[in-house]
Amino acid sequence: MRAPSDRIRLEPSGLELSRMGFGAAALGGEYGELSEAEGQRAVHAALDAGLCWFDTAPYYGRTLSEERLGLALKGYRGAVCLATKCARIGPREFDFTAQGVRAQLEGSLRRLRTTEVDLYQVHDVEFGRVDQILNETLPELEALRQEGKVRAIGLTGLHPHLLHELATRTSVRLDAVLTYCHHDLLDWSLRDGWAEAFSKLGLPLLSASPTHMGILTSRGPQAWHPAPAEVLSAGRRMAAACRAHDLDLATVALHTAFSEPGPAAILIGARTPAEVRTSLEATDLCLPPGLLNELVAAADPVRGMTWHEGLPENAPPQT
Repeated sequence: MRAPSDRIRLEPSGLELSRMGFGAAALGGEYGELSEAEGQRAVHAALDAGLCWFDTAPYYGRTLSEERLGLALKGYRGAVCLATKCARIGPREFDFTAQGVRAQLEGSLRRLRTTEVDLYQVHDVEFGRVDQILNETLPELEALRQEGKVRAIGLTGLHPHLLHELATRTSVRLDAVLTYCHHDLLDWSLRDGWAEAFSKLGLPLLSASPTHMGILTSRGPQAWHPAPAEVLSAGRRMAAACRAHDLDLATVALHTAFSEPGPAAILIGARTPAEVRTSLEATDLCLPPGLLNELVAAADPVRGMTWHEGLPENAPPQT
């Protein structure tokens, strides 16, 4: 297995991402209250481990994540690939307009204490109109790239089919696409098809949330998690199976995500230095005999079951 600190390269921008990235949503309190000091220590633990990909967004903590990440990376800016996003402002607030994304970038640059963003991504594309993203949002990101304010451009969202449609139809050169909750014990759809589909487009596929946004953890997800009840129940059964083997479900979930082929790199969501270390150690975990079969059996009834929050026309075909 490749080491978490191993690099992948995005061409032609030349950006380098670590195989394991630091997802900074937790810095904004999205997964429970977190002090600024503890979050900063988590960032520095990731840096000390050789991770260089740090991903945030104005939406996380309603700009708090960007603010805290900018402070934590003071003095390290040249050593990292800094990614942030545009278009999503709040739970139900979005602005995919050219004027909006340009203004959002200026705010991100101030909060992140930098003059350019390495990877600038359209956030949660399922909430936007396809024609607007193709004809207004992405061309404006290209203009920002030409101005030197961003180095690379990407798309993010829950649904791979929508990301693939946008990537196929856009005339703007994309550097990467990122999705989440589709490369883990509950859903292997990146491994089983989407990675190849994006590879045919020449696009690196990135993944986030190998714990299925907290379902694949011992403590379980936040109350706001939008997954169907059956998926939440499967997660509880899987946590119990891991406890019977004196293992933490999150550690097992991380291990399996990094063991399976599919995405070029994966974001993890660590809140503390201890969680960073546990995530790194998970890649070397040896699973006890029989555990994986138990987890597969628990997940099989709901495997690939997803949810939709966005415009109705952007929902997956099966929903």
